[in-house]
Amino acid sequence: MKTIMLAAIISIATSFAFAGEPKVGDYALYDFTANGIQGTTKSELTAFNRATNQFTKVTTTSFSGQTQTQAEEMNADDLSSTESLELVLALCESSNIGGVLEQISTAAGTFETCRLPAAGGGAVNLGVVPFGFVRVNTADLTMDLVEYNFAK
Repeated sequence: MKTIMLAAIISIATSFAFAGEPKVGDYALYDFTANGIQGTTKSELTAFNRATNQFTKVTTTSFSGQTQTQAEEMNADDLSSTESLELVLALCESSNIGGVLEQISTAAGTFETCRLPAAGGGAVNLGVVPFGFVRVNTADLTMDLVEYNFAK
């Protein structure tokens, strides 16, 4: 049951936002701790179907010697562009967004982010990276960006 819940948490966390113009090969790799379990998770766009305007997103999560892979179809129109995340940063401290601009460093580099309160406490730092998340720090999940790639 813990395994299924952990996979669901990671999948939900990496589905909210996307940076860059979505392209096959875009990915984000994170170190995470969820409910005391440490591991890594990588989300990557692996295919695009022009007929349906959908990307295949594959999420591979490794923890406690186990690896789980999940594929899902995502509508291209549901993925945020670089411009939309840059707009979030530009308007971060406005009353509409209610965030705080914050520069943070992870293994992937130093990023200008918009720190937003997370439901149930904690915060989420959004930046202009694939899937938008640079850091997540809540009671149940901490996640830091380790590596990312915007496909050419």
